[in-house]
Amino acid sequence: CQMKPDAIPRLIGLTEDEHEGLRAHGFSALANLCENEEAAVRLAEQGVGLKTMGQILDVVKRKSRMPEGCPKLLVNMTRVDLGRKAVLEGLSDGATGPLSQHITDLVDAFEASREKPGDPLAWLALFFENISQEREGAKLLCN
Repeated sequence: CQMKPDAIPRLIGLTEDEHEGLRAHGFSALANLCENEEAAVRLAEQGVGLKTMGQILDVVKRKSRMPEGCPKLLVNMTRVDLGRKAVLEGLSDGATGPLSQHITDLVDAFEASREKPGDPLAWLALFFENISQEREGAKLLCN
């Protein structure tokens, strides 16, 4: 039985590389893979959504350059029904964990970035729209 090579773990690893260019390639490749529903769900189940949110918030905090493809990865991962559910898994009424906090912080960062030229967080509008299709996501965004 021949096992197929699996590029996803290596691509996820690229998103955490210290070299900005490699991070951007990793995010872009994963965003493109998320066009496939199975890949979107798999990435979401592996916690890539939460990690990506954390990296976006880190970039905002450090006021550094946003890796290309980073916010788009969140959008593509939550575009499909099962991807949204997997990203929001564990988010229940009154949730106060890291996922809830990251989404709240992303909303704050998004609002602050809208006045900047070439808004690097513009893609987050689509992410918010996607997660609002789920009851838990809509409730969190409304609070």
